[in-house]
Amino acid sequence: MKWCKTCDGYRDESLFYKVKTNKDGLQQVCKKCDNARRNKRRQNPVNRKKDSLKTMKYHKTEKGIKVLRREQLKSRYGITLEQYDAMLVRQNYVCAICKQPETRKFKDQLCPLSVDHNHVTGKVRALLCNHCNHLLGDAMSDKEILLQAVLYLEQYSG
Repeated sequence: MKWCKTCDGYRDESLFYKVKTNKDGLQQVCKKCDNARRNKRRQNPVNRKKDSLKTMKYHKTEKGIKVLRREQLKSRYGITLEQYDAMLVRQNYVCAICKQPETRKFKDQLCPLSVDHNHVTGKVRALLCNHCNHLLGDAMSDKEILLQAVLYLEQYSG
């Protein structure tokens, strides 16, 4: 049991957010009180803008970029950054289709290979470059469309 200094009561320790800087490893206020404080703060447009700018600034740092990437991989595809890196090594850092490294850049930085996944099952297949990822996306991952495209190219080649 831990004392919440805002609601003046003892609460189970599971009802407190973890924080590394406190001796007991928990915040001084319970989750309910902390959420209420945050929601009240967010209602003020000035604070909302400050928080947004602070978040944007953080996501431009090297640590922020890595944290954001880790969160995106987990929420979008259900994989960890370590699993992504392992796939990258297995594929020798190249696209699974064209066997070329990614060439797309964003703000003068090379983009990571895209995570290809089945949109119906959500199962991750491989890592693709931007061009091949768009190729599959534009063909709606339909084998028949892709086979027709191959036949078309063979018909008009040479």
